[in-house]
Amino acid sequence: MTAPTFASGAGILILGDFGAPWWVFGVLLLWPATLGLPSTLAVILLASLWGHVSWAAGLPWFLTACLALAWSQLPPATVAALLEQENLIERDYQLKRALGFPEEVFTRGGALLGM
Repeated sequence: MTAPTFASGAGILILGDFGAPWWVFGVLLLWPATLGLPSTLAVILLASLWGHVSWAAGLPWFLTACLALAWSQLPPATVAALLEQENLIERDYQLKRALGFPEEVFTRGGALLGM
């Protein structure tokens, strides 16, 4: 649920720069105000603390916070099973499947290459 929240937030910012009509923002705000509310609140909390906590400044901490937010979208049992997987490629595949990526994401490359 984090990806649609980020996408709608980015869409609001980008379209605001280009002077989009007011009704577009109403439509884009539906997601962060309803199903995406937990992710929206996490992003707002992170953004509000970011400049005030000196030890957490910089890109590594930001990426760590984003990763923690993404991992929080999965049940703990799934995260534990993923961390037990030693093969990094298999772990990446299982993570993407757990996050809801469709099967076509993994087979489309072979089809494009004629394999």
